[in-house]
Amino acid sequence: MVRSLIFLITISLIVIGISGCVRKSPAPRPANKSRAVPATAVDVLFIAYDYGESLAFKSALARLKSKTVNVRILTFGAADRAFRDVPEATQLISLLTTQQKLQHESLLNSLETQRTTTLPVELLEYVVSKWQPQVVVTGMASTAQAQLTNKFALKNAYTVAFYDNFDNPVIQSFVQPWLASTLGVNEIFIPGDYLIKDFLKIKALSSSEITVTGQPALDQWIQSAKHFNREQIFEKLNIAKNSRVVTFAAGYDQSSLNWADKFIEAATERPDLVFFIALHPKMDNRSDAPLVKKVAGLKNVKIAPPSVTTEELVSVSALLATHKSTVGIKAAYLGVPVLYVAEDNYDNVLISHDLAKRASSWSEIVNAIHYLLDYPDKKQLSFKKLGIPLDSVPHFDDRLLTLLGHTTKKANMPLLESIQTG
Repeated sequence: MVRSLIFLITISLIVIGISGCVRKSPAPRPANKSRAVPATAVDVLFIAYDYGESLAFKSALARLKSKTVNVRILTFGAADRAFRDVPEATQLISLLTTQQKLQHESLLNSLETQRTTTLPVELLEYVVSKWQPQVVVTGMASTAQAQLTNKFALKNAYTVAFYDNFDNPVIQSFVQPWLASTLGVNEIFIPGDYLIKDFLKIKALSSSEITVTGQPALDQWIQSAKHFNREQIFEKLNIAKNSRVVTFAAGYDQSSLNWADKFIEAATERPDLVFFIALHPKMDNRSDAPLVKKVAGLKNVKIAPPSVTTEELVSVSALLATHKSTVGIKAAYLGVPVLYVAEDNYDNVLISHDLAKRASSWSEIVNAIHYLLDYPDKKQLSFKKLGIPLDSVPHFDDRLLTLLGHTTKKANMPLLESIQTG
């Protein structure tokens, strides 16, 4: 046995000696491969695409961090702008190699504006390899968000989908790409209990637990409004301080833009009012945008300057109009009258409770503006009665804190029945 041991040691020394003589320099690595870097462990990873969900996630951050929760945010699309000053945020494109950016340049440009853009397997797996989260919280606005969440679920993350809208998800076009691509999530956070029945009808989420958290962005909206300086806002708008302001919160899809056109045509009938069109963040206040061109020759209709936020505009407005934006609910939260300019079968929680008006034609828009501004209704809006919790941030954050202690839970798991191919 001693001889055998001496033999093995001798052979080992010879091999080492030969290796040392032959390999005078390291063998070159393949050009297209890099040394694997271990995934970074995090408590909660947010995946943000749309601006609305980004505002909700941002509102929830401070309290989570105060509880020493390790938080990261993965952003693309409009979320890049929303989180540009947040140190915990990482833009998806910044994770990629130069070669990946060049190879997929067209796709990455599409990802910024198209909800249905699909990440190829290579990029999907590369991005997911960067983190090992306990809990993933995603918005429901794009195919890529669903793809990433599916992959993280395969890595044993507890997955949560946050619905930041207040309307029935079944009829919302923005959520359809996500619903078509998800393999299921452990849990859904929704803003109000009146939406529970609607979510129960969605087959892709049939095994998901539902939690009513409210909309954290509402809390932030109220806090911000308390500190707005009305005089400064009027100065930035370059209008008289006694002006009666009406804001139209525009979307960026063609349907919303078409309804904005109808609203502008009706607005010209009220020269006593100053109308501001708040462009959607995805429109970047482009000088060539159709809405910008449409109001160019109008005296009482203007594009809101980039220096004034939609929140600031609403705070000095006598009326907020929109197509179907969640800004409507936020304005109502501040006590500002709300008008939805949309098809005559459109309904939402405010309209159904007679807490907002809907107008579908030129004459209806003109009449609704007259009714809401000249004969204001003093109804008190109770969000509690609508099933929307007040103080949403604690509801949202406390549920995440609970999940961090129970991430081994097996019930209501996503239906990951097949290996994903992207």
